[in-house]
Amino acid sequence: MYLDQHETSRLRFRALTEDDIEIWSHFLENNQLTRFFPKTGLTTVEHSVFWVYKQLNRYRNDRLGLHAIISKEDGSFIGQAGLLSQIVDRKDEVEVICYLFPEHQGKGYASEIFEYLKDYAQKEQLHDSLVCLVQIENFPFQKLAERAGFVKERQTTYFDLDVFIFRYQLNSSD
Repeated sequence: MYLDQHETSRLRFRALTEDDIEIWSHFLENNQLTRFFPKTGLTTVEHSVFWVYKQLNRYRNDRLGLHAIISKEDGSFIGQAGLLSQIVDRKDEVEVICYLFPEHQGKGYASEIFEYLKDYAQKEQLHDSLVCLVQIENFPFQKLAERAGFVKERQTTYFDLDVFIFRYQLNSSD
C-alpha cells in the first residue's frame, strides 16, 4: 500500500481494511456527499463493500488506490483520499481524489492532502501529470482543484458523467 502510514502535519494515511466498510457506508448514505458519484444500483452497504474491496484489489495490483485519512489529533477517520490509476479517454492518467466527511470539510484538510499527493507523485515519478475529474456542477471541488494548481483542460464523459478534466503538470526535471 503505497501511502500506508504516510503523514502530513495533521493527517495520517492508512490502507483501507474490511473494518472500514461500516464507517464508509455512513459516508455513502449521505446523498449530499454522493450526488456527484456514478449511480450503482447497489444498496449503501453493498456499495461500501464494493468500494473497499475495489481499493484492496487496487493495492494488490499496483493500481494505487484510496486510503483512509486519519486525524492525528484524535485518531478519527475523516475520509478517504489518494491517487488512482485511471484510463480517461483511452489515455493512462493518475487521478487525485479526496472525500471528507462533512464535519471535516472547510478546515484545509483537502488542500493539505492535495499538496501531499502532488509532492508524492512528483517524488515517485508516477506520471508526467495528475488529473482531477470533476463533475460539471461540482463547483466546490472545481475551486479546490484550481487552488491546488490544477488547470481546467477540457470537458469529457467519464462513466456516464459529464466532467471537467483538471490537470496539474508535474516537473519532469526532478
